[in-house]
Amino acid sequence: MSKVKPEIQGRVFAARDLIAQIAIPLGAAISGPLADHFFEPAMKNGGSLARLFGGFFGTEIGAGMALMITLFSSCGLLLGLGGYTFPFLRNVEEIISNQE
Repeated sequence: MSKVKPEIQGRVFAARDLIAQIAIPLGAAISGPLADHFFEPAMKNGGSLARLFGGFFGTEIGAGMALMITLFSSCGLLLGLGGYTFPFLRNVEEIISNQE
C-alpha cells in the first residue's frame, strides 16, 4: 500500500468522490419505500418492532421513520468508531511513507 502520487491525486480523489456520491441518490431511492413498507407498519400498534421500540419512539405516524433514521445513524457512528479501534487505520499516516 502506498500514498497517491501528487500528479494523479486529482483523478483518484475524483473517482473516490464519484463512488461516494452514488450512495446519495441510491439511499434516497431506497429509504422511502423502506420506511413506508417496513418501518412504518412495524411500528404501528401490534407491529413487530412496536413492542421493542414503541416505548421510545411511540407508535404514531412517523415513528417508523424516526426508528429508521436512528438505526442508520447509529450504524454510521459505530462504523466510524469501529474503524478507529484498528491501529492500522488510526496510524495510517505514520505507517505509509510519503511520496516524493
